[in-house]
Amino acid sequence: MDNEDSEPKSKVTKLRAAAKRIAAVPVDAKEPAAADDEAGDVAGTGAGPVLRKKDLLERVQAQSKAKKKDVKDVVEAVLTVLGEALAKGEELNLPPLGKARVGRHKGVSGGELYIIKLRRAGAKGEGPSEPLAGAAE
Repeated sequence: MDNEDSEPKSKVTKLRAAAKRIAAVPVDAKEPAAADDEAGDVAGTGAGPVLRKKDLLERVQAQSKAKKKDVKDVVEAVLTVLGEALAKGEELNLPPLGKARVGRHKGVSGGELYIIKLRRAGAKGEGPSEPLAGAAE
């Protein structure tokens, strides 16, 4: 029985470690304030900083170099479509984000709570030991 109890803990530990690695990826946009860290704590999971819509818009605009108004319209449309698809129970297959599906759903006061399972593709090993291209390339 101990193996059954310890297996979920190890999966949770692995998921938390993966989330920390993803959160540690540097981005050009400024980081959220320390006060935002508390809002990111979901059900005691120790989740890191929160990416707010404003920050997402800034990052997408910087990445795409598109006009801010155009980025806002497109991002809002994408978020609406994704939210509707998840509400209908559709599985999302959106590389490079990954595959997402609703694990559980329940109504709560003030809205609905969706537990989303996200599977991201990753290298089976640690990746290549040497860069594929030289620094000059």
